[in-house]
Amino acid sequence: MANKVLSLQKFYQANTQASLYWRHPRSKFYMIPYWIGFTGLMGYTSYYFGRMVIGKKDKP
Repeated sequence: MANKVLSLQKFYQANTQASLYWRHPRSKFYMIPYWIGFTGLMGYTSYYFGRMVIGKKDKP
């Protein structure tokens, strides 16, 4: 197994325009589903937290 630390270090440090987590070529496959899920869960949580604050409950 070859040590690729120096080549990976050059790769990640060369592209300074993008954030670190967007620099890898496969980052779109990881980050887009993550942000969709994160946004959905935060919206879901905020919606039901707001309902809890005003005292509304779901009917079973």
